[in-house]
Amino acid sequence: MIAIAVVEFLKKDLEHLIGRNITEDDYRNKITMLGCPLEKMGKQKVHYEISPNRPDMYSAEGFARAIRNFLGISKQIPSYKLKPS
Repeated sequence: MIAIAVVEFLKKDLEHLIGRNITEDDYRNKITMLGCPLEKMGKQKVHYEISPNRPDMYSAEGFARAIRNFLGISKQIPSYKLKPS
């Protein structure tokens, strides 16, 4: 049996990170196509099931990045600068 994490995000935080308002249809239908079933949705919060092979989506920032790319809001690949330790 695979353990599934249920993450909780404030809608206003996600929408701020995504850069636009998300419709109820997006929350209920489109975002679930990422393989993250909607567990629960309230007025201020959403709860999604995240599989263990996607730890990048455990945070609001990672979840928002995936949504931006999936919905076509942003197709940019983030660039990170590496420094020697």
